[in-house]
Amino acid sequence: MIPQVALILIVLIISIIFDVKFRCIPNWLTFPAIGAGIVFNTLAGGVQGLLAGIAGMIVGFLLFILFYMLGGMGAGDVKLAAAIGAFLGPRDILWSALLTAIAGGCYAVIVLIAKGYTKDVARRYFFMIKMFLVTRNLTYIPGEGIAKAPRLAYAIPIAVGTSLVLAKKFM
Repeated sequence: MIPQVALILIVLIISIIFDVKFRCIPNWLTFPAIGAGIVFNTLAGGVQGLLAGIAGMIVGFLLFILFYMLGGMGAGDVKLAAAIGAFLGPRDILWSALLTAIAGGCYAVIVLIAKGYTKDVARRYFFMIKMFLVTRNLTYIPGEGIAKAPRLAYAIPIAVGTSLVLAKKFM
């Protein structure tokens, strides 16, 4: 399993570099990684390994495709999740996705604080709560400059979530 872990970590590191620098994760990285994950699982477990690799790829893809469709992440992130699923299998990609979501939330808060977006959000929510207490009517106040919100390099939280699963599984 050590070559498998090493390959996953290499894919994650390259993904982070490309996502941070170019805001994309290249297909030449994700598609071969999907194939490698399925091959590793097949060699380790025969037909059951093959099915686990394919199922993990599908689960990883399905877990992230909705966020892509809603504009919350790029297609490269979805393909990276499918590749991680091909390596980890369906059960561990679920854990990886959960830990990725937690890491992504923390990462988003850190970026928003660092970029100064939290003042506007806090001010708007304070006024929404105040309006609700006075009028008993829940009203959403949209933010100004929402389109300027920073884009996140989501390969970072994917790498954190996956690394935590790998650490638990192989260490």
